[in-house]
Amino acid sequence: DAEGARIGAVVEWADRTQAQRNAVLIKTIDSNQIRVESDAEGLIHDANDLACGVSAGVGDSLAGQRVEEIFGDNLVDNQPIGALLRRVREGAPVHGRFEMHPGQATARIIEGSFTPVIGPDRAVQSILFLGADVTEADARMRAAEAERSRVAVEQKEVVEALGIALTDLAGGDLNSDIGREFPPAYEKLRADFNAAVSALREAMRAVMQNAE
Repeated sequence: DAEGARIGAVVEWADRTQAQRNAVLIKTIDSNQIRVESDAEGLIHDANDLACGVSAGVGDSLAGQRVEEIFGDNLVDNQPIGALLRRVREGAPVHGRFEMHPGQATARIIEGSFTPVIGPDRAVQSILFLGADVTEADARMRAAEAERSRVAVEQKEVVEALGIALTDLAGGDLNSDIGREFPPAYEKLRADFNAAVSALREAMRAVMQNAE
């Protein structure tokens, strides 16, 4: 009361269900995905342990750095990171595959999305990036693509060489052996063709001798 004596108590109850749910959701995200938060201008103010872990040797914290300094251009369509961030500031989320700390020894390939956080006034208040480290998967994919390209080139060369030899053979040239070596996977095909041509040549020689 006015004299400072206790005359009662006030109990205030708050429903924590949604807050607890959000806390669990954020904890789950942080345990599985890289999270980087910045203001609307791209100045980073928070990043989880996974994001900072990618920065080993660069610094223990990403706070105070700019998004453009941390993420490289979109590897999917080679679109500059600056252009992507402009789209995010306009309210459009952007998904892609980015090199985190490009050009450095700690560089990793991160696949994820930049999402604008919209305030009550419909303006972008901050930018949230969520992603996963796909460096190993990206390396395997690039290796597989390179292998497919190599096999395709080898097959093209083999088909062309075999086609020329068969055309010569069809024209009556019994000396149409394939002299150029094939890649190891196709070398048996070349050996079998040359053996067949050699057998045909010997057969024709025997026919000519018998005719004489």
